[in-house]
Amino acid sequence: MVFDIPCIGFGRRYKHILEAKGIEVIIPSPALARNDYALHYFAVKLGAIVVTTDKRFPDPKIVLPMYTKERKKPKYEKWHTVLMKAVHRMNKDRLF
Repeated sequence: MVFDIPCIGFGRRYKHILEAKGIEVIIPSPALARNDYALHYFAVKLGAIVVTTDKRFPDPKIVLPMYTKERKKPKYEKWHTVLMKAVHRMNKDRLF
């Protein structure tokens, strides 16, 4: 997984947890992460999935919610739950 600019702090904080679950975490350099097309090319080249909050980002991606119902930025625990559900769905689709 490659993390986009808004998700880099989340990626750094949960890196050890995700790697313990067998998910490789790649934190790109800020120069690479600022350009969506360069980040997309980098992820495709590695065969990775981009974790982002931008719905318009090209596939392959996992989109994390930017705001909760209370119009606040979600806590990292909520993002972790959404990320794990998306990974589970992707693995489930690969099996069938």
